[in-house]
Amino acid sequence: MVTHEETICPDHECQKIVDEKFKEIRDRRELAEERKRYIVLARSAKSKTGIKFEGKNLASS
Repeated sequence: MVTHEETICPDHECQKIVDEKFKEIRDRRELAEERKRYIVLARSAKSKTGIKFEGKNLASS
């Protein structure tokens, strides 16, 4: 069995720092996607009830 691992840094400590930064970036992106999904669902719910959103009735769009 051959295991191949790609890293950015040749040093193990440097790679740990890079991995932590990538995790932070991934977590922020996931949070942003979750917020976006919530906003889309909220807009969808408002349009089904005919509530005006941003000065425009989304139910008639």
